Amino acid sequence: MIITAALLLVARPKFALALSPITSGPTFAKVIALTFDDGPHPFHTPQLLDLLDSFQIKATFFVVGVKAAENPFILKNIVKRGHVLGNHSWSHPNLSKLEGKEVEEQIRFCNQAIKAITETPPRFFRPPGGNWNNRTLDIANKLGLQTVLWTINGYDAGFDSYSPQALAKTVIRRATPGAIVLLHDGGNFTLAALPLIINTLRKEGYSFVTLEQMLHKPIKPISLAHSN
Repeated sequence: MIITAALLLVARPKFALALSPITSGPTFAKVIALTFDDGPHPFHTPQLLDLLDSFQIKATFFVVGVKAAENPFILKNIVKRGHVLGNHSWSHPNLSKLEGKEVEEQIRFCNQAIKAITETPPRFFRPPGGNWNNRTLDIANKLGLQTVLWTINGYDAGFDSYSPQALAKTVIRRATPGAIVLLHDGGNFTLAALPLIINTLRKEGYSFVTLEQMLHKPIKPISLAHSN
């Protein structure tokens, strides 16, 4: 029986063994990771960085390669201020509809842009629109990236009738220890909602961390819950 199971595993295509995307961090500490997709943006990103600085919060930015290449000084500034960069593809296509070679180019080109500008390769990858398949995960993994989705979607992109209050309410209501929050770099709704999100969740005992801190560094349940 054991031998049969082992043979079945060996016989399965390699892409079928791809790890599932990460959707949350450890749940034993009241920490939350704010993540921002689709930047860098020449106007909104500097405002977002200033806002995060005012709250002494570090976040994770999933950047689009072509935008990074167009805004290298902003990308460097993100890293200089202590935030973490992630790969969000080169030009933001639906990767699940592309051929393997195209998927690899999208991810690899973004990796190269980030490394060329900041001298540091990214460790995390988020597929545009959250569209992925096993092949996407396998390619990202081969390129040294962990695929990270989210626990909470703020729905702050493309919703004209949405309000900052509604955005904040969505995030606050769904907050749980270890949650990864999907927001976007480039919207006034997000900038307006963040102070309410941050202040409310801090009152509830949450701290804000980067994905690097959440997933790759030891978390102390007691002390970290009271830190910035």
